[in-house]
Amino acid sequence: MDVSNPQTRRTSNRRKKLNRLWNSKEHKERVKAFIADRPCQWCGSMEYRTAHHPYRSSYGEDIYTDLELSQCMVLCRRCHMALHKGLKLCPICKKHYAPFERDMCFHCYCEKYPEVMEKVNSSKEKRKEDQKKARHEAYLKSKKWKEEHKEHKEHRNGKDAAKRPDKRSKG
Repeated sequence: MDVSNPQTRRTSNRRKKLNRLWNSKEHKERVKAFIADRPCQWCGSMEYRTAHHPYRSSYGEDIYTDLELSQCMVLCRRCHMALHKGLKLCPICKKHYAPFERDMCFHCYCEKYPEVMEKVNSSKEKRKEDQKKARHEAYLKSKKWKEEHKEHKEHRNGKDAAKRPDKRSKG
């Protein structure tokens, strides 16, 4: 870690302080009580839930430890990971995720506009054909190269054999 960079140092110190807080027994009990009977706010799952702090500005302040005041969200592990990747639950199917700026996920988009999926599939098929053709051309090129070098090697070994004395005959 580059401790000469002030931003890196601040981030490191903040993470150390937060890790002490997150690993404390009191905080774990507060989170457990906060998520006890609440489903994931996005998908409704009751498995692997956690409290998500939506505002970084509350890090390190007293308000951070009060999960209600800091406007924490209850999210399952899957939705929480998607949120940190810049995705949201699709409002149409509620199964897949879409970027925040989109109205729906790719699956719902393809159902609404089937011609898009046809184009995607046709481009996949074309790419597979092109790759197969390129592999075959590379195979033929290597086969030709091996044959040329085999002839060259045989020709060279033939010349060498004429120059070398026969070891079997002693004279």
